[in-house]
Amino acid sequence: MATLKSIPYLAIEQALAQGKDTLQDQRVFNTNLHKREEIESILPDLQHFPPDDDQPWILLEPWLNLIMASQGLREVDVHRIRLPGSFLIQVIHASKLGLQMGRISEDDAEDLAGAFPRKTTDGSTLEDLIKTKKFLVRLDTCSLKDAIIGKGPIQSVQDLWMRLATSTRGMAGIRDLRLHDPSTPIYMYLFPWKDDMNTALEYRVYCAPPTGKIAAISQYEWHAPWYHASAAKHDQEAIANRLLENCQGLHQEIMGHPAMTEALRNRGFVFDVYEDPSTQ
Repeated sequence: MATLKSIPYLAIEQALAQGKDTLQDQRVFNTNLHKREEIESILPDLQHFPPDDDQPWILLEPWLNLIMASQGLREVDVHRIRLPGSFLIQVIHASKLGLQMGRISEDDAEDLAGAFPRKTTDGSTLEDLIKTKKFLVRLDTCSLKDAIIGKGPIQSVQDLWMRLATSTRGMAGIRDLRLHDPSTPIYMYLFPWKDDMNTALEYRVYCAPPTGKIAAISQYEWHAPWYHASAAKHDQEAIANRLLENCQGLHQEIMGHPAMTEALRNRGFVFDVYEDPSTQ
């Protein structure tokens, strides 16, 4: 049984407003900038690691089969683009100015266009794929949703490298991968775009150390009212129970997956889920 805890939205609004007034990040409903002593006092029995300690690598590729299965995707639905070293050198250079200026210079754009692959790893032509289907793009490390240039489904081949070059998250991921192991191949992934995706229906599942068991589930949009806030109390509890049951089933698959490691369990991890509004 799930224990449903609803936080009054008015309290969140007040905390956010106070943050804007003081020009500081609010800390009431956020883990941002908490001191180590504060965390240790609340969780004294856990082993705590310093921020500069090596964290377990969580990349998309080892988990791709489970992610695809959970979304009902086939192998032919997801496309991989291997980014060659020549392109990576160009995009790292171009992003330094691109992230500052919010645009890519003509010279850099020409170099990026020339170095970017024309085909996926299975030989499909990117231009033909993008003309016929809608795609979401991401890297092994993260999505590119923070890109300064480009929103929504991918519009062109240029859109792929333009988003990467103007994504702080994406470029940090590229640099981290190359620093960790320069010989590691770096891929871009194209997933089918879903027009009905709604972040109000996304949840984050927190799996606490040292066992990795589910400790809590929170709506992804913590700063907004719950999607089901207007539902009757018994309906809300039923939705929460179904959500927990479904997350527990997926959690079992994650814990038994070959990519799961002892280090990941010991440090704790999170995963995100999406609620189908028609079936919960």
